[in-house]
Amino acid sequence: MSHPAEEAACRTFTPVELHFYQEKPMTELDSAWVQQVDAELRSHGDRLTSIEKTLAENNAATFEIRDILTAAKGAFKVFGWVGQGVTWALKIGAALATAYGVAKVYFPHWFPK
Repeated sequence: MSHPAEEAACRTFTPVELHFYQEKPMTELDSAWVQQVDAELRSHGDRLTSIEKTLAENNAATFEIRDILTAAKGAFKVFGWVGQGVTWALKIGAALATAYGVAKVYFPHWFPK
């Protein structure tokens, strides 16, 4: 049986395996543990990739919603200006209608029948 450090020349190892080789000679139990840790790290890497993909999709949706809300904010600002204009027009119209009614009651000779 060869030493684990001799096997290192024949294949590539994960950082966890390299750490073990540098510290002490690896036993069969250590090798099994390293393989288990390596498998878990790979599965966590897959999960992380999946989470990153989902996060990218959520970011795209969030940016769309932000753009829609920004556009709506601008539209509401314009609607506010239009509403102020309509309010002033209605106030002036009400004042003119009131003046017309008062003039018709108090000055009927201005309005021929």
